[in-house]
Amino acid sequence: MGGTMWLFISKDLKVTKIPKPINQVYKPIPSLARQEVLEVIMYYETKSRKPSELMIVNFNRFRLDENGGYVITDFERRRAFHNFFEFGMTTPEEKAEEDQPLALPIPPVIPTIKEKETLYSYLKQKYSVLANQTPMVVENMINFSKETHRKHIELVKKAMKIRNKLTSS
Repeated sequence: MGGTMWLFISKDLKVTKIPKPINQVYKPIPSLARQEVLEVIMYYETKSRKPSELMIVNFNRFRLDENGGYVITDFERRRAFHNFFEFGMTTPEEKAEEDQPLALPIPPVIPTIKEKETLYSYLKQKYSVLANQTPMVVENMINFSKETHRKHIELVKKAMKIRNKLTSS
């Protein structure tokens, strides 16, 4: 069976475990009002209803409202899937033929070294079973995100070259 854990890491490197958002609404954390936070979503396997193996870690960065809450809007939902819809199932040739400006890929959210160290330290204290696996899973996810972003940029560059050839002919 699997589980999910949500954490916020604030600018002052304080980790706050938060409840699962319900209907895209995050429960307010008043102590984090108006702060930018790094959201960490961890997906793990469980044994005896306890975390046993970390599978995936995702990161997002956003500013909480005046109450310390956050609501994911339709715009933010579309933005989250922008790269997938724009670059996930297309070729440079198809992009070049589109009758609109080429979209640029949105860069991935990458935690700072201090944010990573804070996450590792928190997990070592609270979830020691996951702590040993976390650095490898995090670095693999970061490398995957960077490589995917690089591929999206290359796709746009190739599409632009093809488009320039088509328009100059």
